[in-house]
Amino acid sequence: MPVVKTTKINEKSTYAIWEVTEGLEELKSLANQIPHLQLPDEDVSNEIKQIEWIAGRLLLAALTKDRGYEYLGIYKDEYGKPHLKGNECHISLSHSYPYVVAIIHEDKAVGIDVEQPKEKLLRIAHKFLSEEEQDRCGEDTSLLCTYWCAKEALYKLYGKKKLIFKENLVVDHLPNQGNNLLFGRVIVNGTTNEYQLQVEKISNSLIVFTK
Repeated sequence: MPVVKTTKINEKSTYAIWEVTEGLEELKSLANQIPHLQLPDEDVSNEIKQIEWIAGRLLLAALTKDRGYEYLGIYKDEYGKPHLKGNECHISLSHSYPYVVAIIHEDKAVGIDVEQPKEKLLRIAHKFLSEEEQDRCGEDTSLLCTYWCAKEALYKLYGKKKLIFKENLVVDHLPNQGNNLLFGRVIVNGTTNEYQLQVEKISNSLIVFTK
């Protein structure tokens, strides 16, 4: 299992990136060696989706073990947010073939997302960015992708759905911090929670995660 990068963010949190080069049958073989690791449901028929599913859970299992815990599988709550079985650590997972990324934190909710900059973002920017954010990003697909990933990471951290990306999720660059750190806010019912996000680039993909 060739994990490209595992990074200890702090004493409580670690994230990992995996460039998946294995085929479906090899991944199934790896999965069968790990107790409690679920295989895709029968309704997941697309081979790439199956590969992403299995690789994501293999990566979460590896991160859980790295933090010194036994992996007992995952379950999703009423909002569809994933949690570790028998473990209070918080997790988040994302995939955009061939990359799979995951993050684990022992104390607080986290979010992570990976995507590739695409022209499609220019057409849908008005759906997920405020007017101010649109002006800031312009037609820069890399920056649009960064903001999209950041908002997806915040959305996953919040974990309760029913958020309007252009209204409830706000993203900005931290002053004098370059392009690798972002400042994010989740605004719900008049309450604002603030978060710092880290931006990483690998090949032609962007990764954003909460710190």
